[in-house]
Amino acid sequence: MPSKDSILLSSTDDIGYSRPTPPTTHPSPDSIFSTHTRTLALLFISSLTLRVLNSLFVRTYYDPDEFWQSLEVAHRFVFGYGYLTWEWKEKLRGFSYPLVFANVYKALEVFGLYDTESLILGPRMVQAASASFGDVFTYLLAYRFFGMDAAKWAQILVDVSLVMLFSLALSTLIDYTFYNQWTFVPYTFLRYNIQQNVSIFYGSHPWHWYITQGLPVISLTHLALIIYGATRPNPPDRTLLKLVGWTVFVYSLISHKEFRFIMPVLPPLFAYAGESLRRINLSQPSPNRSWWKRPIGRVMIGIVVLNAIMAYYFSRIHQRGAVEVMHWLRKEVKTWDLETRRDHGILFLMPCHSTPYYAYVHREVDMRFITCEPPLNVDKSKYRDETGVFYDDPMAFFATFFSNRVGNKTMEWVEPKDGMIPVAGQNYTLARYNWPSHIVSFEAFADVLHGVLKGSNYREVGGDLWGYELVQANLGC
Repeated sequence: MPSKDSILLSSTDDIGYSRPTPPTTHPSPDSIFSTHTRTLALLFISSLTLRVLNSLFVRTYYDPDEFWQSLEVAHRFVFGYGYLTWEWKEKLRGFSYPLVFANVYKALEVFGLYDTESLILGPRMVQAASASFGDVFTYLLAYRFFGMDAAKWAQILVDVSLVMLFSLALSTLIDYTFYNQWTFVPYTFLRYNIQQNVSIFYGSHPWHWYITQGLPVISLTHLALIIYGATRPNPPDRTLLKLVGWTVFVYSLISHKEFRFIMPVLPPLFAYAGESLRRINLSQPSPNRSWWKRPIGRVMIGIVVLNAIMAYYFSRIHQRGAVEVMHWLRKEVKTWDLETRRDHGILFLMPCHSTPYYAYVHREVDMRFITCEPPLNVDKSKYRDETGVFYDDPMAFFATFFSNRVGNKTMEWVEPKDGMIPVAGQNYTLARYNWPSHIVSFEAFADVLHGVLKGSNYREVGGDLWGYELVQANLGC
């Protein structure tokens, strides 16, 4: 009598080879855990090891929200200082995710490790563990749905509904703690991004963007396998494909689109890729040939090599300057005597959120950047945010909003008055800028910046910062 893990050959697959006969029912979660405990444990340990090493290896910057909507918020909650973007002031964001890192920061504070590299590495370790659990459940998802009968939609809806209701209740309680009032973040989010369509300010895309660009880019080397597994005749189960299709459809209704918005569909898509690999492996057993000479070996080698190359580039090179410049500043500010010297500060002359912020520096120093607030309750057709006004004419921006004392030299423009300065053609004002001890900009902007700083006591520091420019004033002059 065959064991429950043995393969029973029956109906012929579309490629002409026999495939496993699926069981008549889905295995329960308990049965999966009981029969695969050792496999799941090994999978979790290997995934956790890989992800921890990856978190130590990464030196690049992917998206501003990975810092500004999580670490920065948690840092402010625990240590009392940090920058909250406009979304938090309008209650568009929930505190559930930042709370994870707030607990990490609090633990570091209790053990006196908050002023060490643990402040940066701690959240990464927690995220590595979280992602490893996700890897395990991706495996369970594939195991449960492939090689088995199609799942019943009712079961899916019940599971999703229970998780959704529990998550909404818990997140609402957490948000009440953070905002000190009852706030239903999903409603506020939809009101701003759907009713007022504020998100379009950050870019709009055609309805088909997720299909023609989003999904191909995020799946990349696995795309052919996903298509092969999802479109073949008589698939074991298309429930996950329907869920992915519904998710992409809903997100496609929103004009503003980003790759990261549809990242959650990758686990079910990878399940289809795994089914494709199973079929490739069974199509040509070739037991006498070396594994790497077989079709499955060649496919796997190609995937590993291509992903290794991309992993190195995106982890060590692409947008590395954003992190490198903050590491340099983090070390620099530790040498500042903030009690006796009030002229220290950092100015980021670049678009908003181009680098991490207080969550990396971890000193309550004066820092400022060019903002990019969206048009709230104003005429969108005539609106220009601060970043747009600055790059339209940098020299005019300096002359209007900056002190004419640039280090130890005086510029020709008239010294702006203290207080709030109106922005021409807009309904908002800006506080006057002073020239601080350190200025960060992109190398592409270096010629303009050097033209202003020429003849002053500012000098370039930091060395090669991967596309970023860092200048420092000699405060002794």
